[in-house]
Amino acid sequence: MKKMAGLKPIIDKQSRILILGSFPGRQSLIKKQYYANSQNHFWRIIASVLGIGDVPVSYLEKTKMLLTHRIALWDVVQSCCRQGSRDDTIRAVEINDFNSFLKKYPNINAIFCNGKKSYQLFKQYYDSSNIPCEYLPSSSPLNTQTFDFKKKRWMKIV
Repeated sequence: MKKMAGLKPIIDKQSRILILGSFPGRQSLIKKQYYANSQNHFWRIIASVLGIGDVPVSYLEKTKMLLTHRIALWDVVQSCCRQGSRDDTIRAVEINDFNSFLKKYPNINAIFCNGKKSYQLFKQYYDSSNIPCEYLPSSSPLNTQTFDFKKKRWMKIV
């Protein structure tokens, strides 16, 4: 199995909230876009929680939506080996350097993990005692909880 590298973060100096996934799925890696699988609820949840209504169509508009609301997006895993897109197949993990990252972006004051795997890995490799970190139900289509259930829990980010 070949080791794959993740995506660069979506962030600017005004970002206050950091949402962390585990590692991009196959479609996201191919398109070089976070949450590129149309079945994933991420962009729909974010637009709904922010009161936007319709999800922006272009990836550029989606990323602008995040940054306008001071939300950054990244993954816990920098690189790994994985078959398909399932988190339970992630192996040979290298974690992103959160110490340097959070020094570079000192306005981050809350971290939310999209799913159990990102939360477990983040807590395992990084002492986030200075910044609150919370688990949110995964936006993945493999998480069979309803959209409304997920949205309700994700309201914490606003």
